[in-house]
Amino acid sequence: PIGFTINLAALASLTFEGRFLLGLAPHLSFVALPSFQKTIDLPFYDFKAKTFVDAFGITRANLGLGLRGHFYEYDSWDGFYVEGMSRFGMTWAGDDPFMWAITPSLILGYQWVYLSGYTVSFGVGIEWELLLGRPPGRHSQILKTNYWNISKIPPTAEWSIGWTW
Repeated sequence: PIGFTINLAALASLTFEGRFLLGLAPHLSFVALPSFQKTIDLPFYDFKAKTFVDAFGITRANLGLGLRGHFYEYDSWDGFYVEGMSRFGMTWAGDDPFMWAITPSLILGYQWVYLSGYTVSFGVGIEWELLLGRPPGRHSQILKTNYWNISKIPPTAEWSIGWTW
């Protein structure tokens, strides 16, 4: 299949995300996923200084590349899927310069493709953002070191609508 979807579930975390799928084999698709996130300013707790720091927002710009394995039912495109992906991009914490990031993820979901091509997908999974290099400022330092290297909430979800040919 060839198609595209927009992830409505990602809007809950102020993330704009779209998937583009390109069929490589009957049950395997290449997936490209551009995404952009800009959160509101949130207070953070500095565990080392044992105090709250000024609120700051997080901005992310990523391009994900991965594979989706489809488990179709007989002659339809409806069925379960497993999607493995790595997102490559930049993360800004507050007013600090960006840090490079890699975010591997794994999602298990179900996809419905109607005769018209209209597509609905629902999936849940896990992801882990790895910030690379030295933090360029205080906000980046807090984000990278104070939360056990969890700079993004690990559970992830997909509730997408789109079109498939």
